[in-house]
Amino acid sequence: MVYHHLVSYTPLVVLLLICYQDFKSREVTWFLFPLAMLLLTLTKNPFPDMDFFVYSIIPNLLFTLFQCSVLILFFAFKGISFKTLLAKYIGLGDLLFFLVLAISLPFPFYQIFMVISLLLSALAGLIFFKEKTIPLAGIQSLVLVLCLIFNIPSSMNNYLLDLILY
Repeated sequence: MVYHHLVSYTPLVVLLLICYQDFKSREVTWFLFPLAMLLLTLTKNPFPDMDFFVYSIIPNLLFTLFQCSVLILFFAFKGISFKTLLAKYIGLGDLLFFLVLAISLPFPFYQIFMVISLLLSALAGLIFFKEKTIPLAGIQSLVLVLCLIFNIPSSMNNYLLDLILY
């Protein structure tokens, strides 16, 4: 019983470490991203079976690719290069965290989570980080911790899948 609780809380600790590091220094140790993906996939996995897991990754990765493409096109239209985009506006850690989320979260919860967490990040940026960069991975990891504590991915996904499939 103690082992089960220890294992189930480990992803939350890793997500809180990502949050802490991103808020503190706007940098996150690289190994926390694959560790978070592994722990989320193994312990907080709301997928009913492996087929659903695989079919969930495909739309999630396509959604992430679409988001990143729109972002790149938007900044290119403004005359900002891809290199400058990565250096000044969005960090590699943010993109790695998008990948962690796309692989770890079920479809369609991932899409809803991304929209809500990005809106909350923008709102936090307007209120708290006016002249600074926004700790996007940190804010998203904090939102995910709250979702996991309240078991939102499983309950929401079951409801959404019932709406889609029936």
